[in-house]
Amino acid sequence: MAKIRKFSVGQGISSVVAFHGFDVDAEGNLVYTKSTDSVDIENGDQQEVYKMYEVSTSGVEWKINDDGELVFEYDNNE
Repeated sequence: MAKIRKFSVGQGISSVVAFHGFDVDAEGNLVYTKSTDSVDIENGDQQEVYKMYEVSTSGVEWKINDDGELVFEYDNNE
């Protein structure tokens, strides 16, 4: 089973990476998952769990804005 493993940062490094996964539920709604832990990206049948995913900084959050567009926002701490 494919898995995105939790990243460990080296000494003196303070950046934290996160998994950002996107899927669609039965009603057609976007389902967003953000995790800084290990994540399975395939199920036991080796089928993808997410329609799309990326590994990037934990300091962003994906959202749907008032215009219905998928956008990301940086945390104030980044």
